[in-house]
Amino acid sequence: MMKNILLLSFIGLLATVACSHQGKTPKTENTAAAGASDSYLTMKINGKDWVAEEDITGNLGLMGPGQFGLGGVKIVNGEEQHLSIAIQNVNGPGTYQTIAEQVYNVAQYAVSQQSNGDVKIFKSQKDGQFTIKITKVDGFNTEGTFSGTLPGWLGTTESVVITEGKFRTE
Repeated sequence: MMKNILLLSFIGLLATVACSHQGKTPKTENTAAAGASDSYLTMKINGKDWVAEEDITGNLGLMGPGQFGLGGVKIVNGEEQHLSIAIQNVNGPGTYQTIAEQVYNVAQYAVSQQSNGDVKIFKSQKDGQFTIKITKVDGFNTEGTFSGTLPGWLGTTESVVITEGKFRTE
């Protein structure tokens, strides 16, 4: 129960910080290239492809100067998979890491099984092991890459390794 509350709290925080364009249809980088205004969020988790299917959000400065948020959802066999990234002190294109000096500087991947209520949370530990490179940023128009290791959190013992993360929101 406590895990569900924490998960919902973090997702609510990200939604507040990062609400912007929401894509409701599956997008891949290739289909996004066909339409200049399409958003996408893709990555590999422990070597397996992951493509956000809905609720793709990303922006800089919606809730305040220097606050960047990115997120998306994939649903597989009744299991919701959420990626959320919130970074502070973003002043434009550049490379940013999860570091201790920035309170809301976090990357989180959460898996929630609807059938039994189990939740697994993998969260950056503000140790610089998660990096996001923003190559384009203008309000809701963002683009870049990300990667890193997210250790298990709140009783989840394994870690996940995220590679080849790519995003574009418009």
